[in-house]
Amino acid sequence: MKIYRSLMEILIIVGFFIWIGSAGAVQIASTDPVAAETTKVKEADVGYLENITFEKLKGKERVVLMLSRQSGATAEDQGEKTIAVKIENLFIPQDLRRAMGEGSLDNLIRVVPAQRTEGGRPQALIGMELNRRVPYSVRQDGHRLIIDFNVASLPAKPAGTGDKPAPPEQVQVKAAAPAQKPPEQKPPAQPNAVPPSYAGRLVTLDFQDAAIKSVLQLLAEESGKNIVSGADVTGNITVSMKKV
Repeated sequence: MKIYRSLMEILIIVGFFIWIGSAGAVQIASTDPVAAETTKVKEADVGYLENITFEKLKGKERVVLMLSRQSGATAEDQGEKTIAVKIENLFIPQDLRRAMGEGSLDNLIRVVPAQRTEGGRPQALIGMELNRRVPYSVRQDGHRLIIDFNVASLPAKPAGTGDKPAPPEQVQVKAAAPAQKPPEQKPPAQPNAVPPSYAGRLVTLDFQDAAIKSVLQLLAEESGKNIVSGADVTGNITVSMKKV
C-alpha cells in the first residue's frame, strides 16, 4: 500500500512539471515571433540624416538635408528669427549633432540639428537661426529635404571698404629737363587675349562623410550635366567647396 501511494505521488509530481514545461514552451512560441517582428518593423521604418549642404541662389538661400529615406517633415516658427523643422522617424548621427553652416550664407546664421524622442520613436529637430525673418518654403525631392529662404527683399551686403581711407597722393615737382630727341615710335602692343571666365552662379557645398552617390547626384543637378558612375563607385566622401 505504501509503495502504491509513493508511486502515485511521483507520477503526480512528474506530470505537474511536464505541464509547466509545455505551458512555458507555448508561451515562448507565441510571444517571441511577435517581439522579433515588431523590432524588425521599427528598425526598417527609421531613417537617418546623411548630410546638410548650403547653397546661394539668385534671390534665395537654400539648405538641403540629405536623408537615407523619405520621412514626414513639418516646419514651424520658434521665435521671431528661428525656424524648426521636425522630421519623424529620423536618427541623427553623433558627428552631425553640432552647429553647421556658420559663414556659408548671408542671412542664415547657423543650423543646429538635435535628436529627440516622440512617442517612443526618434525625431530629428533641425533649428535654423536667421539674421532677419524672411518667407521660406519646405519641399521634399526624393531623399532631399529642401528649405528655401526668400532673401530677394533684403538689401545687398555691402563690400568691405577697410578701416582707414587711402592717403592722398603726393605730387612732386621736378625741374625741367633739357630737350632730348623724341624716342622712336613703336607699333602699339597687341592686347593680351582675355581668358574666358565662368559666368554661372557660384555654389557653396559642404559634404561630411556623405554617400558618394548622393554627392554625384547633387553635382549633376546643380551643373546641368550628366554624371555617370559605375557600380563599383561606392563609399562616403568629405568635400568642402565655397563659391565655386
